[in-house]
Amino acid sequence: MLLKNELGELKGRVYTAPIEPGNLQVHWPSGNVLLDPKRRSPEVAIPDYNTLVQLENGQL
Repeated sequence: MLLKNELGELKGRVYTAPIEPGNLQVHWPSGNVLLDPKRRSPEVAIPDYNTLVQLENGQL
């Protein structure tokens, strides 16, 4: 599968998990390519882990 947005792309495998429909969980640090580096907490620079992505089915 391929996750992508205006910031980057991430190819990987999909595993199902009991989370709310419409949500995806991506692990660090691989998912950082999808996060805006400018959107961080001012106190400790933690990234904003909320982002919109497009999910595409494809060959890995």
